[in-house]
Amino acid sequence: TAIRADTGLDEAALGQVGAVFFLVYGVGQFINGLIGDRVGARGFIALALFASALLNIAFGFASSLGVMMIVWGANAYFLSIGWNQVVKTTSRWFPPRMWGKAGGVLSTCYVIGKVGALLLAGWIAQACGWRNAFFVPGVLLLAFGAHALLRIRNSPEEVGLPAPSGRTGPAGPTH
Repeated sequence: TAIRADTGLDEAALGQVGAVFFLVYGVGQFINGLIGDRVGARGFIALALFASALLNIAFGFASSLGVMMIVWGANAYFLSIGWNQVVKTTSRWFPPRMWGKAGGVLSTCYVIGKVGALLLAGWIAQACGWRNAFFVPGVLLLAFGAHALLRIRNSPEEVGLPAPSGRTGPAGPTH
């Protein structure tokens, strides 16, 4: 409602912004899944978070339908990097018998994170205006990107730990 009132865009126009997001996100899942198989998750996830942070901030400045569609579509592309890389990296840290449990925890975290982000953005929009509902999460994503860059490791072997028993990878079984 606040975006409509401020920009003069109607519900149909804002629906187009949402439609672009989901279309680009879906296509990005395929593209980034293939790219992610060739690059490490650490840098790729950090890139996604930094880019999404900047695009959220940019969206907070947007007022025209065209700019909103481009910025939100680009944001969708970078957000589509996350899930594939998180699942791939997690599978490297746990043996196959634990993948179901790890996947369940990850799925729950994604859902809780999304609900939390929507609640935070809604509260910020009501308390401080809709533009701040994009600025504040953008700043938070910059911090999460830095955390990802510093903390994510692609595999246990990268830090001198043995691979989980039974895990297989491109080079075959690891022990």
